[in-house]
Amino acid sequence: MTLAEDLLVADFNQCFAQMRHYDEAFRRTLEFSLGGIASVVTASGALLGRYGTTLLTCRLVGTLLLLSSAASLLLIALMARNRVYFAIVAKFVNAVRSHYIGKSPGGFSNPSKMHCDHRLPKIFSPGSTQSIQLYFLSTCSSLLFSAAVVLFHASFSMAKGREIVVFWVEPASAALLFLLGEIGWVLFYWRRKQRSRTADTAVSGR
Repeated sequence: MTLAEDLLVADFNQCFAQMRHYDEAFRRTLEFSLGGIASVVTASGALLGRYGTTLLTCRLVGTLLLLSSAASLLLIALMARNRVYFAIVAKFVNAVRSHYIGKSPGGFSNPSKMHCDHRLPKIFSPGSTQSIQLYFLSTCSSLLFSAAVVLFHASFSMAKGREIVVFWVEPASAALLFLLGEIGWVLFYWRRKQRSRTADTAVSGR
C-alpha cells in the first residue's frame, strides 16, 4: 500500500476506536446518572422515614431533589454533546468503508450490506437507542423535580400553619413541563447540529 493508503487505514482504525469510546462514555454517563438518582431517592426516603414530614425535612429533601434534577440537566447536555461526536466519527468510518468496498477488494461486494453510507448515523435521530435512553433519564429527572415541588408546597403550608393538601395537578404539570423542556432542548440541539455542513461546524459551531 502507498503512504496515503496506510494513513487512511490508521485513521480508520483510530476513528473506530474513538467511536467505541464515545459510545462507552455515553453508557457510563447514563449509568452514573441513574445510579445518582437511585441514591438520591434512597436518601430522601431515609430522611423522611426517620425524621418524618417536618418543615425542616421537607425543605432539606426538596432542596436535595431540586439540586439533583438540575445536575441531571448538565449530564443530559453532556450526553447530547457526546451524541454529536459519536455520529460525526461514525459517518467518517462509513465513508472510509464505502471507499474501500467500492474498489471490490478480492471480489468482495458487501453482501451483508454493512453500513457504508457517509450520511448515517444522523445526529438528529429521535428513535435511536441513545435518544430513548435520554428520554428515560429525562423522565426520571422530571419526577425528581415534581417531588421537589410537592415537598416545597408542603413546607410552605406547614410554615403558614395550614393543612397539607396535595393537588396533583401542580406536580404533574411541573413534571410534564420539565420533561418537555429537557427533551425539546435536546432535539432542538441535535436538529441544529444536523444542519451543519461540516464536522467542524457541528463540533465548534463555527
